Amino acid sequence: MAEPKSTKPYLLRAMYEWCVDNGYTPHISV
Repeated sequence: MAEPKSTKPYLLRAMYEWCVDNGYTPHISV
């Protein structure tokens, strides 16, 4: 099981990349 500290930045990064690829304006919310 991955630690949240390692997983969360990775997921945010992935979502950011996905938003950019789809032409959306990424909004980072924690």
